[in-house]
Amino acid sequence: GDVGTGFYNSGSNAIGYSANGTQKWQINNNGDLTFVDSVKLYLGDSNDLQVYHSGTSSWVYDNGTGDLNIASNNGTINMAVGASANEIAAKFISGGAAELYHNNAKKFETASYGAVTTGTFQATGNIEVFDNGKFIAGTGADLQISHDGSNNIINAQNNHSIRIQRAGNNVWEFGDSIFKGNDGKKIILGDSSDLQLFHDGSDSW
Repeated sequence: GDVGTGFYNSGSNAIGYSANGTQKWQINNNGDLTFVDSVKLYLGDSNDLQVYHSGTSSWVYDNGTGDLNIASNNGTINMAVGASANEIAAKFISGGAAELYHNNAKKFETASYGAVTTGTFQATGNIEVFDNGKFIAGTGADLQISHDGSNNIINAQNNHSIRIQRAGNNVWEFGDSIFKGNDGKKIILGDSSDLQLFHDGSDSW
């Protein structure tokens, strides 16, 4: 055979394998199988699944036919990071939620009715809601904004008014029996502002 290729005693009750004088893997006295960097574990007739460490990164690489499946029998699949793998990145619960974490804090999870986010949600593109879907704010679904296919609707539930503010100050307020604007705010009618209604603090016009 090739010089320096074959099995050898690599230590106390340990077996190693080398090719051309270079160690590739070994089994220690605990039965642990160790591959050196860039030596791959191949599974499948066509080397379909590869597991290895490149020297800088660890890889589980599906290089064959079909899908790469990770499954658990009625358990939870946890994906963790960190020096001791003690920081959860994602969790997939059998019969339940799929969860995503940031710095070990849950930020997103699926639910039977859709999904739940924790914290601030930001989008760099559009947020689309189809006809009859609603933007809902308030613990009691107090404010609802929707489009029913024909009309744009702002709906204040639970007898609450709708306030339009600027810099935290009320400008206009809509309620069951009021339509209120602060002093100096005008109702302007006509293409050329022909009719203006306002109160300047002392007089009405």
